[in-house]
Amino acid sequence: MSDDEIESAAFALFNDALDQPSGEREAFILAAAAGNSALIERVRALLAADGSASAVLRTGGASADAAEAAPPERIGAYRITGLVGQGGMGAVYVGERDSGDFNHKVAIKVIRPGVLSEALIERFRRERQILADLSHPNIASLFDGGELPDGSPYFVMEYVDGRPIGAWAEEAGLGLPDRLRLFNDACAAVRHAHQNLIIHRDITPSNVLVTQGGQVKLIDFGIAKPNDPDDPATDGQANSLASLSFTPGFAAPERSRGAAANTLSDVYSLGKLLEELLKGQDAPEDLRAIIGMATRKEPQERYASVDALMEDVHKFNTGHSVAARDGGAAYRIGKFIRRRKLVVTGTTAAIVGLAGALGVTSWQYARAEKALERADYRFQQVRTLAKSMMFDVYDKIDLVPGSTGAKVELANAAQTYLDSLASDKLASSELQIETAAGLLRLAEIEGQPGFASLEDVDKTETNLARAVALLAPFEDADPKSPDLLKALGQLKVSQAAVAFHVDSDADKALGLLKQSEAYFSAYREAVPDDSYGTFQLLSSKAEEAMILFRKDDRDAAIPLANEVADSFREALKADPDNFDLLYGLSRAERTRSEILVNSQQGEEAVKAATASLETLDHVRTLLPAETLGWWRAREFSYWRRAYALYSTGHPAEAVDDYYAALKLADQQIALDADDADARENRSIFQAEMAYPLLDLKRMDEAEKSLLGATEFFQARYDKEPDRGAYQRNMLVQHVQLHEFYKGWGGHEAERCYHLAKVKEFWDIQEKAGTLLDSDRPELVDYFKQNPLCR
Repeated sequence: MSDDEIESAAFALFNDALDQPSGEREAFILAAAAGNSALIERVRALLAADGSASAVLRTGGASADAAEAAPPERIGAYRITGLVGQGGMGAVYVGERDSGDFNHKVAIKVIRPGVLSEALIERFRRERQILADLSHPNIASLFDGGELPDGSPYFVMEYVDGRPIGAWAEEAGLGLPDRLRLFNDACAAVRHAHQNLIIHRDITPSNVLVTQGGQVKLIDFGIAKPNDPDDPATDGQANSLASLSFTPGFAAPERSRGAAANTLSDVYSLGKLLEELLKGQDAPEDLRAIIGMATRKEPQERYASVDALMEDVHKFNTGHSVAARDGGAAYRIGKFIRRRKLVVTGTTAAIVGLAGALGVTSWQYARAEKALERADYRFQQVRTLAKSMMFDVYDKIDLVPGSTGAKVELANAAQTYLDSLASDKLASSELQIETAAGLLRLAEIEGQPGFASLEDVDKTETNLARAVALLAPFEDADPKSPDLLKALGQLKVSQAAVAFHVDSDADKALGLLKQSEAYFSAYREAVPDDSYGTFQLLSSKAEEAMILFRKDDRDAAIPLANEVADSFREALKADPDNFDLLYGLSRAERTRSEILVNSQQGEEAVKAATASLETLDHVRTLLPAETLGWWRAREFSYWRRAYALYSTGHPAEAVDDYYAALKLADQQIALDADDADARENRSIFQAEMAYPLLDLKRMDEAEKSLLGATEFFQARYDKEPDRGAYQRNMLVQHVQLHEFYKGWGGHEAERCYHLAKVKEFWDIQEKAGTLLDSDRPELVDYFKQNPLCR
């Protein structure tokens, strides 16, 4: 065996040895190593150097006991300033970005060459974006990744200056309520990961740090993800992901038997974390029951999700009966009385009242048991849904181009369970709101304008209507609920997108956007630290500015668009690397460019579109790989600048930008033929590019571009001729074709045909009531200058 092979095998055997009683480890190692003396010595050295597998590679700032090693001077854009820790798998360094653009302190995990197989290294490359997109206040962020010259993979993580959660709680002298608050924050981080289809796999006290300010940070997501049985990186070899990513004592029993990690493995580890956090505390029986249920040997007997575990802890905190205890009616009555001490003022009266009501309460509790059975049945449905999302289609779901087909499966699998959950009159308000939020997500996948979707607008509208019905009852009951405000705001945004981009109803869209802005303003007040509220509020205003412009209200549109861009810049001063805010600023500048170029301010429009692209250049420095969202934003920015350049007399530069946008659209279509939105965008770019091509006398190229775009829009219009947006697409296409043949000359028949088609679609839109206010005066002027042929 080579040195690297010995190192890899030693680390795997080291993990297995830790599962054995200390007195039996030596015999276990000798038997497993089969006489390989180098391997035996290396495993002995690892056991001598480390007390646990998890202390080796922590990515936060908690100190690790490890041998000194000479660190490299630089890794990527970061200057190495110190060593956090090192061990058999690699090392973690402290680094500072000193490239001159901004200052940034990070932790950099470097994996030793040879510890991981080539297949696993390739998996690391593919998964960086998923991990980078885990944005949560209790998760240490992944910023970057790559490989050193010797092939060692590395990850650039958020540097967390903190202590392990148990040690921090002891040093701070925390009581039970504060310890449970820390645990809840840790659970919230794991729940967010699960919602994004990520499994941590190694939840231990040393991977849950607490900063000096008391903020919990879950670290070490560098090798976290569910297994894929078809992935060669998880083929069961000693250096597979599964064998490198769990800590004995905190890992679920099935992990040591070679089973793949799943959400229930993380639930088990959270239970062990709670047990560790409560050491030395006089833990009540309810909490002991919660720990017992979370850490049951059989996965199916544990809490079915992190949400369920958090809900039981919340019930304990609020004095309610917990699901982990089967205490019967006496237990539940006792909980009821303790929650209402002020009401139960006389012991004798309480006893008499309770005894006299036995006949009634026995009937009531029979009903309650039925309700509990129904709730459990519903809960199992949620569990089935979670399993379907997490395991049945997960391997096809990703955050890079190519996932629309998989999203179809996700939508089909999820829809059945969401329908069932929404139909239950006994469902809690939290569950109803969550169900509505799920319907909004499905609406995006199915056909909401502006998203990579199936372009099934009817399904989108159906799910939006059902979300309205689910959310309406709670507006009066709990109008300040952050979850409700967030869901209602997103609902109005989705409805506005359909109203304007599909039905061409600008007034309705503006009214819905105003409602969304009110909800997001209230959400921002309720949760001021969450940038989501600012992002959504300003994004709604940007869309409002665009619609005002389409209504020919430039006096209102231009200042509003400028205000939105300025507001995004102001918000970014406090958080310059916030992805939502950066994407929001990029979009705001695109909006400004489109409005300005159509208001005879072409040079300013070019500057705005260029600013949009420059913002995206900064975003790219923060991403480990190009993503679907980045591609789409960049192609739109190129598109907006292309039109601005053409309008200011720069046709050659305009064509270059159109081709840049087309290239990005083609990349999406090549990876995802189901992405109807990408195909529509490509057709729009094709059609517009004909104008500068015409100026450059590249006639054949221009004609091919225009006719290709028209073919796409014609096919879509033929399927749904009543859609206002599709009617307008056809009107615009025939205007472009008329202008093209008019400019080419010698094609009178084609010119007259397309001019007649412009009039035909104008009449169709007037009759249907779908003509935009800004289009009508332009069409009147157009036909004054271009009379119909006789």
